[in-house]
Amino acid sequence: NHYHCPIARTCIIQNPKNINNKLLCMVQMIHMAMNNALSVAKPGNIAEDIYNAYNNIVMQVDNLGKQSRIGYSFGIGYPPDWGEKTLSCRPNDKTILKKGMCLHLIAGCGDGFDYEYSEAIIIQDEYPELLCKTPRGLFIKENHNDTISYLDSDLNLCSYNLIQDNFDLDSIDFELKYI
Repeated sequence: NHYHCPIARTCIIQNPKNINNKLLCMVQMIHMAMNNALSVAKPGNIAEDIYNAYNNIVMQVDNLGKQSRIGYSFGIGYPPDWGEKTLSCRPNDKTILKKGMCLHLIAGCGDGFDYEYSEAIIIQDEYPELLCKTPRGLFIKENHNDTISYLDSDLNLCSYNLIQDNFDLDSIDFELKYI
């Protein structure tokens, strides 16, 4: 029983009206870059293609670039590590992607980014299967009720009911970043 499905979302504690423009631009840029990376995550391409697709967008928008890898293989893992160490989406990884491979793509983590989100995927013929159904976006918690808001990739403010949508906020290990 060592299967798992990694996921990362960013949650801030703040009034949505007070979010700065730099963070809003970062959210949009990272979503564009992730969508570009997902578009090349298909059989026959190589792990480096995913890295390049992601970084091509990031470099156009902000010239930041992501120096670290943007993804890795996962599956059966034993503590303290869950990676299989067989594939890493970074420069010079020429591993050929095959249908059924499981990857965790991490957008924005480290390298000076203030926003992070990830997708756990299974490589399929045309477009990868996304394993997590948690909405993409910047999660915002501003009070102590059961509702959390999130800004989707188009910066629309959406409401998400934690109880109704079976989302257990207490079970999540948040890394709080102060912006």
